[in-house]
Amino acid sequence: MQDYFANVLSEGQQYVETVALEQEGELRPGGAKSAWKPFTATQYVTTDPPGFFWNATVGLWPLIDIQVGDWYCGGDGSARVSALGLLPLGGDDANPELNRGELLRYLAEAVWYPTALLPSEGVEWNPADESTAKATLEYGDTSATLTFHFTENDEVSQVHAEQRPRRVDDGYEPTPWTGRWHDYETHNGMRVPTTGKVLWHLPDGKVEAWRGRLTEISYGE
Repeated sequence: MQDYFANVLSEGQQYVETVALEQEGELRPGGAKSAWKPFTATQYVTTDPPGFFWNATVGLWPLIDIQVGDWYCGGDGSARVSALGLLPLGGDDANPELNRGELLRYLAEAVWYPTALLPSEGVEWNPADESTAKATLEYGDTSATLTFHFTENDEVSQVHAEQRPRRVDDGYEPTPWTGRWHDYETHNGMRVPTTGKVLWHLPDGKVEAWRGRLTEISYGE
């Protein structure tokens, strides 16, 4: 991990306190057989305390968009889906499974704000070998652990959760989950990935659920 931090952080790097970013890409609103739908999204992140708000506009059908909101605040997760930003279509309120899933998301996306991954910020690192290490972050009653995979260029190429809560019809099902990161660029002195994708490892195979890229990112210190 030390090589990773030496690579992605500049000497004297200021700690990130807030992040604002824009994304575009495609996601699958349903399962493996559902079609990819285009989205654009705005996301705001705080690192102390850990939290985020993600608001996406998804082109579900021609001329018809839905709004998808996903956030983690004060240790509580929440998710909302609405038509035209007004008519509620679904969602979920804070519960232990959702809270853990959102903290896992925050930890996985910390490659965009890598000072939040430093041990001084509460992340406990346990190296497995030269190219992998487990990172654990606790906040309130929730704990999140991911395995980080590092390349020969000292960049994070992949993060993996053995069990991330996955929403199913009757609740949540713990399911292996992976995020993959590519195309690193320097922003505000930090090397961060600008493209990525996430996938679930289901019994009948891998299912990609999201793929996107950063179009803008800015930081507050």
